[in-house]
Amino acid sequence: MAIENPIVELWCRKYAPTSFKKGDWLGNEDIRANFEHKKQHEIINNAFVGQPGLGKSLGAHIIARNIFPGNWRDFDMSLSGKVKNIEKDVMDFCDSGCIDGSPRKLAIFEEGDGITKPAQRALRIPMEKYAHKVVVIITCNYGSKIIDALHSRGCTINFKLAGLKDLRTFAHRIINGEGLEIDEKQVIGIIMKARGKFRNVANLIQGWTTGKKCFYNTTEDLKDQIDIFINYLKGTKNKSNFDKMVDTIERMLSEYDDRTVCLALSEYIVRSKFPQTVKTRMMIGCNATMKDLVNGVDPYSSFWSLCAEFVVILENLRS
Repeated sequence: MAIENPIVELWCRKYAPTSFKKGDWLGNEDIRANFEHKKQHEIINNAFVGQPGLGKSLGAHIIARNIFPGNWRDFDMSLSGKVKNIEKDVMDFCDSGCIDGSPRKLAIFEEGDGITKPAQRALRIPMEKYAHKVVVIITCNYGSKIIDALHSRGCTINFKLAGLKDLRTFAHRIINGEGLEIDEKQVIGIIMKARGKFRNVANLIQGWTTGKKCFYNTTEDLKDQIDIFINYLKGTKNKSNFDKMVDTIERMLSEYDDRTVCLALSEYIVRSKFPQTVKTRMMIGCNATMKDLVNGVDPYSSFWSLCAEFVVILENLRS
C-alpha cells in the first residue's frame, strides 16, 4: 500500500500578504501606503534595501502581481548576476513586448548583492534604453554593494524591522489559521526571538509545532537566571563571585541556545540601573560575544571571557 506524503507548505509563504490591503501587508506602513494606489506610469526604478526577512522580495512581488499583472519577470542575480546574463536574458526580456496592451513591464532583480560590478555597469544600458517601458526593482541586503550609478537611476527604499504589534498580528494569523494550541507567553517569546522579522515568526511557530501543539520554551526562567547571574556579579562585600557566575551561565547554556542567552543578557543590561559608563562597556562586551557566537567560537569559552570582562568592569568602578 502506497504511503501518502502530505504536501509540506512553509507557513511564511502560506500566510504571506498578497495585496496592498492594510491588515494584509504588515509592517513598513509608509512603503505600503506609497505603492497602494500607484499606477504603472508613476513607478520609477527602485532599490529595496534591508536585512533578510524584512519583506523586500515580497513587496516587489506584490507590486508585480497587482500593478504589472502578467508583465513581469523575476531574475535571481545570486545565480546569474554576470555581464553575459545581463546582455542576453535581461536584454531579451526588455526587447519583448507587453501583453494585453500594457505600456510597461517590471524586471525584479533578486539578491542584487550578487550582481558583479561589471554586470551592474552593464545594467545601466537597458535601464536607460528601455526606461520608457521597463521598470527595475533591485532587492539587496546591503545597499553599499550597489554602485552609485544604479542608485542614481532610481529611488532607494530602506525596509525596516517590524514592530511588536504587527509581529503579534502576524503570529495570530498563523495560529488562528492552523488552529494551534499556544499560550500568549509563548507568542511573546517567539516575537522577541524573531527580532523584527515576520519570516522568523512563521518559521519559529512552524518549527516548534507538532500536530496542533506548540512546544516553544519561553524565556521566563531565563530572566530569573539572569537575575541570579547579576546578583553574583554584584557579589557580597563588594566582591563578585566568579565561580557562581560561570556556573549560572553554563546552566543557562544547557537550557537555551547561546544567542538567546546573549540577547536576553543584553536586554537586561540595557534596562538595568547600572551607571551609563558601565552599561556601555558591558554592552560592548555582549556585542563582541555575539560576534564570536555568529562566527562559530565555542560558546562556553565566549561566555567565560564575558564573565571575566564584567568582573573587571565592576572592579574598576568600585576602585
